[in-house]
Amino acid sequence: MKIKHLTSVVQSLAANSRSNAPVLVVDSEDDVFPLKTMEDLDKLERQLSEKAMMQKMVNRLSVSGGHTLKKTIWRICSKVFGPVAKQLNWCGRGEKRGIRKTNIGALLIGAAMKNPVLPSPTEAEAEKHIKDYLRLAPGRTPS
Repeated sequence: MKIKHLTSVVQSLAANSRSNAPVLVVDSEDDVFPLKTMEDLDKLERQLSEKAMMQKMVNRLSVSGGHTLKKTIWRICSKVFGPVAKQLNWCGRGEKRGIRKTNIGALLIGAAMKNPVLPSPTEAEAEKHIKDYLRLAPGRTPS
């Protein structure tokens, strides 16, 4: 009698766990990344000025993973930036546009800092890795 009861409980729990499994929701933002043009960059920048959109994107990118802050930043940047990365740098020197004081810069850092695997990430360290990613972009992306 007890075995039948336990069996039914286990089956019930198994059925519930399958029905409560996380479902990947496809949003209208799914076609935003990777950014290919400066127009795409400007559009995303405007969208990120809304707090709800910023939080949604931070949450979305924060699951990119990485065992180090560098790997986390590079994984996030490779999802966000396409060919447009060659036209960007952190400060905006030369012919390039800076992202330091933009919503996109805040998005990259915010998403990386939410990685639960990292023991104590700092913004300064995250900025360094973003700078490196953008500096090396011309050698990575095809013209």
